[in-house]
Amino acid sequence: MDHLQDIARQIEQSAPDLHVQTIRVEGEGDFCRAYTVNDAWIFRFAWNEEGSRALEREMALLPELHQVVMLPIPNIVYSGHLPDTGLAFVAYPRIPGTELTPERLVALETVDQERCATDLGRFLREMHSLGSARAMQLGVLRCGYPFCRTEEGIAQGPAALRYRLELQKLLSYPVIDADTGRYLRSLVDNLLDPLAPGELPQAPVHGDLSPEHILFDETTGTITGVIDFSDVVVTSPLLDFVYLYHSYEADFLTMLLKHYGVADIAATLQRVRLLHQWYLAMRLLWTLEHDYQPGIEPRLQALKEAMATENRTSGDDGLTS
Repeated sequence: MDHLQDIARQIEQSAPDLHVQTIRVEGEGDFCRAYTVNDAWIFRFAWNEEGSRALEREMALLPELHQVVMLPIPNIVYSGHLPDTGLAFVAYPRIPGTELTPERLVALETVDQERCATDLGRFLREMHSLGSARAMQLGVLRCGYPFCRTEEGIAQGPAALRYRLELQKLLSYPVIDADTGRYLRSLVDNLLDPLAPGELPQAPVHGDLSPEHILFDETTGTITGVIDFSDVVVTSPLLDFVYLYHSYEADFLTMLLKHYGVADIAATLQRVRLLHQWYLAMRLLWTLEHDYQPGIEPRLQALKEAMATENRTSGDDGLTS
């Protein structure tokens, strides 16, 4: 209670016209904590320097992004830096809805699934169309390596270097057998191929388009908004598709890509599958680096199952270049 009273005090100091009647914890990530105030406002407070930088990027980006996307996104009304800590905060009217879990999506009629795919495909097309140059002018960082967001911040540097460094870390663990190691080497070579069909030009991406950041109205079967842009970077748009593929699988992503307007859906979907395998490898690496024993075997199996599916699809024992 003392913690929430302290947050309420900070809110009333930062937004003098807002009287806090109710407050509850909404969630916490690596960089920010969120609170619902008066059932009408979301306040997000950075709790470290990287979180502060992320919120500052949102302060600059979101007002302009509002001009190009049709789906509701956070409309920042209050923002600044707390006098006690110097860390950033933002606040915006709460967007109604519950998270679009895979279970909720599967339970929808086909026509409603199509509507969700249409809305998300259009949202991503609009966001990506803001353009790399303009996003960077607004302070968004550019990363050739799609998974540049880390717990410490945004890791910059050439994509080839980042892929090779992460690969070497993985290969140093005994759980990576010889066959898996060969596959991962081939996977990195494929992901670094600049002429690969299905790749898309770099653009500002959401960076964490997982179900908890996609809000949904169960009564109408429609998406009500997209939230939490703290992981936004300029990189391959395939990163946003990877998160959707991971949560909602290939059929939904195929529908979405049609409405997004890619030139070759099959090629882009294949590219997403490959990047998703690297995503699974990075999830495994996290458990290994943090010695999170309960997660190691499940994530290793998830990676091997994806590898086996790819091998069956390609008709051989490894990726083709």
